[in-house]
Amino acid sequence: MDDVVIGSNYPEIVGNAVFLDEAIYARHGLRVELMNPPAEGISLNESMTTGRAHFTHLLSHPILAAVQGLGLKYLASYQDEGFEVIARPGIRTLKDLEGKKVSFATPMMNKNFFYAFRQAGGDPSTIIPAGYGGVIHQKVMGIAMADLEYLRDGRIDAMALLPPMSSAAMMEGFHSIFRHGDVFPTPVFGLMTRDSLLAERRELVLRMLRALDEAVRAFLADRAYGIALVERLGTPKAVAPVAYDMARGTMHPLRRVPDYVQREWIENEKQLEHIDAAVPVGQVFDFSLLDILEASA
Repeated sequence: MDDVVIGSNYPEIVGNAVFLDEAIYARHGLRVELMNPPAEGISLNESMTTGRAHFTHLLSHPILAAVQGLGLKYLASYQDEGFEVIARPGIRTLKDLEGKKVSFATPMMNKNFFYAFRQAGGDPSTIIPAGYGGVIHQKVMGIAMADLEYLRDGRIDAMALLPPMSSAAMMEGFHSIFRHGDVFPTPVFGLMTRDSLLAERRELVLRMLRALDEAVRAFLADRAYGIALVERLGTPKAVAPVAYDMARGTMHPLRRVPDYVQREWIENEKQLEHIDAAVPVGQVFDFSLLDILEASA
């Protein structure tokens, strides 16, 4: 049995539920541990590049690390949408956010939001960013249940949220005014690993992909089973069914990211970090193991 560590900064998100069925992973000779790197005093990227974590399903910072040449690879996607901008009562449209405080989640989500905001006639210079690169608090990224307090007390007017946070907020009377996936299909969850692990333990990585694909399919196939896993994350019982249903609508068995999404993602991260050199797609994305997975299905 091989122990594998999954780096995940946000223990509550529904995307973690697919790592909780020990029996599925055991069938593939794996024992999974979910690790929260910041709780151990390191960043997610440090946990990946140093080998403290073998895999992560979070994409934003690891993709940026891969673009910077730090030896990480994106292997498969299992959720391509899910982030929604949830706003306080009285804010009904994107343009209503002019002059308001908005919490973003990732660079690509930031780009999606401002594109839609401009299309709606909004002036981007009026937005007060909070969260990703923001001025209120760097940790406010819209993907922890405690962040809802910022919405409730008005410190933030709108936030990019995932289930179960988005589910809980909408159940409390807040509402979604924008779905990031409606602008550009930016994957939310997938599987990433180190180049060195891919080279030295390719069969282990393949087993992890097989197990994750089985776990995602099981999660999607049985609502009661999926809700039980969501509750194991600590989601309140009243919220878990709504959170499961919202996540289920955007999750899928393992698959590739389209070529145009790969290229756009790389170019956006290059611009963010002022990288002028060419970054080959193969430096960041490697879906070759999916070919093996599909051939043996």
